[in-house]
Amino acid sequence: MLITLFYKNLTKAGGAERLVLNQYHWLKDNNFIVKVVCFSYKNDLFHNKDTINPDDIHVLKGSWLNSMFKLILFLFKNKTEIVVASGVKEVFLASILTNTKYNLLLHHPLFMTINETDKFSIFLRKKFTTMCESNYGAKIFYEHRKNLTFFNHIKINIKACLSLPSIKSAKNIFVLSEYSKTEKKYLFNKKAIVCQGAIKKSEIEKIESQKKDINSIICVSRLEKDKRINILLKSFKKLLDVYPNKRLTICGTGSSEKDLKELSNSLGISKSVTFTGFVSDVELQRLNRKAYLFVSLDWADYKITLFEALANLQRILVSSETSNIEDLEKNGHMIRVIPDVENSYMGMLKIFESESNLDAKSIKNFLEDYTWDSYNKKLFGQALETNIQ
Repeated sequence: MLITLFYKNLTKAGGAERLVLNQYHWLKDNNFIVKVVCFSYKNDLFHNKDTINPDDIHVLKGSWLNSMFKLILFLFKNKTEIVVASGVKEVFLASILTNTKYNLLLHHPLFMTINETDKFSIFLRKKFTTMCESNYGAKIFYEHRKNLTFFNHIKINIKACLSLPSIKSAKNIFVLSEYSKTEKKYLFNKKAIVCQGAIKKSEIEKIESQKKDINSIICVSRLEKDKRINILLKSFKKLLDVYPNKRLTICGTGSSEKDLKELSNSLGISKSVTFTGFVSDVELQRLNRKAYLFVSLDWADYKITLFEALANLQRILVSSETSNIEDLEKNGHMIRVIPDVENSYMGMLKIFESESNLDAKSIKNFLEDYTWDSYNKKLFGQALETNIQ
């Protein structure tokens, strides 16, 4: 049977896009027939060999109406199990006309992203306050809602009339955390399935004890406002007052890059902070092998970069919204903090003044539960209603 991976605009190199490529390669390696379908596509997203075979990519070019017409034709012509990671409203509309069932991947909880507006609709009004108190960052939605105009509300509610049914109509919903699973049940009365993957088996096999640079801190992130790099820079300044030899390397690009560099200069810490911009996988591996501490104050429930850091035996500091991982926290290897300046500083201080109780062997054993192989077996096994060995 054909498996279709639908991603509306496969044009940016982010975590969700990397996940689509991972699913594609896993399906090909396991002898499934697979097509990647999108409205727009940029080849060689990650500047390496991690690409899609030209015969397996189906780009529905044109205006939105033209692309929708092509999507409907594709679903009419092909009996397929479709997995949607982006563009669920388009697939939902097409499914009505073609009687196609679809599986939905929701990478971010609704109340952990500023990009989705359904939370402000009248349909979720009674649940808004409860969800705004469910995680540290969600409190900003009170202010966002207050600033919405009458026309904003009209637009949001019209959009929600389509987007909410598209979620509720999915055959399966796959999420990355227990927080997200609980959210989907509360908001939509829809049972979600938690699937977690982050690392290749081959990478786990390479893990071995290595000497780290105790002064090296690394952050791998898009440079956007919701990633809280500004908080990291301010807390790092406080750390330098205690440990002046520490160095922070920030890998990534984004719309806030210029502002963050200016902030680094104004804080007087630019000599201790390096902005690398985009880095290749090879260069990132080199930096990760060296770094002692990985920091991500990102507003997210599940961070793939956390597990990649763990595979490099780095200590870990993350925001309190990150899902609890008891095995790492009880052994002092990972600390979760409220993502403000003082708590982030105190978290870094605690890590540099304590030892982890986990060695390379313990970390390898832990990561066995987070392989891409186990993730894909669970997800596609559920989608295809079969047991994949």
